[in-house]
Amino acid sequence: MLDLAQGQDRVMLLTFINLAARRSKIFRLKWTDLDFRQNVVRLVTGKDNNNLERVDHIPMSRQLRRTLLQRWEERTIHSEYVFTMLDNAYAAGHAPGDPSPAAATSCGRSAEGPGWSPSASTPSGT
Repeated sequence: MLDLAQGQDRVMLLTFINLAARRSKIFRLKWTDLDFRQNVVRLVTGKDNNNLERVDHIPMSRQLRRTLLQRWEERTIHSEYVFTMLDNAYAAGHAPGDPSPAAATSCGRSAEGPGWSPSASTPSGT
């Protein structure tokens, strides 16, 4: 199946395989969640007893790192989200570049994550 996938679908499948995360977590991934210096992905995995986010840092494989960097360089829609709506055919009211409808309910995380500089034009470590 992976050999048949192309574009964003292929990147998304590789991300699912490498991170073993829930669909909603993958759809909410932001470029700020990727730390190419440390080769980790910041993943919010729940909340603790104090209602604070629990964050895990999942290692990136070489293949995933290479694929995500290529996605960054070749993306046609510049969004804070790694995986976006490419057109509005699937969800009325959503524009290209928006996160998928499943991600639209994401919690309000900070725009800054590990390995990211808001003034930089590329993810850190590239």
